[in-house]
Amino acid sequence: WEGDDFDNLLLGLLESCEDDDPGVVAVALTVIVTILKKFSRRFHDYVHIELLALSLLETLRDPKHPLQPALRLVEQALDLISNTGIPENIFAIFVTRVDTEVSCGSSARPSQRGIIMIRISLKCLASLMLRMEKLQLAEYIDRITPPLLKCLNHANVMVRQSVIQCFVAMHAVAGPTYMEHLSSLKDSQRRLIKIYVEKTAKARQNSTRFQNKKTN
Repeated sequence: WEGDDFDNLLLGLLESCEDDDPGVVAVALTVIVTILKKFSRRFHDYVHIELLALSLLETLRDPKHPLQPALRLVEQALDLISNTGIPENIFAIFVTRVDTEVSCGSSARPSQRGIIMIRISLKCLASLMLRMEKLQLAEYIDRITPPLLKCLNHANVMVRQSVIQCFVAMHAVAGPTYMEHLSSLKDSQRRLIKIYVEKTAKARQNSTRFQNKKTN
């Protein structure tokens, strides 16, 4: 697919994701996942990737759609986007989404769909950070840190667990210097992040030793 043919196909699929029939939505999402698997290079263009990512997230927001199977398919698609797309073309999309959702859902009882959107966006951010160079990530740290810090105080435990993985990814790429951006946290929160960082580092070391033994 080239040029207008691809654009028309993508727009048609995204329109189908807004259909009132959950079956039509599921088929459209399935096709999108298949295209991402086989033609991921077509989504390296910023306009295409931004449009797709935002539309996929909005599919989950629409209350007329049941969460399944849409949630499973959207997660698959966004996972493919965050693991194959150009990080600098995608990063800001998920940072903005997390910031917006946390600000809108700051009540003691945030909505289930809001929680899901935050969790998925955090997962994508962690994947993207692990694919970035240290200097590249440094350009975004000041922008991403405030919404991540808000997530640490979120009422939902799954959101808090997801944001910890973002800090672990940040540490893996940026090193210990990232802790300078966490000065506003409570001591208990900094210790929790440190525990997960050390736990992840140890797991990676063990995995490397295991692979080395298999090779030898």
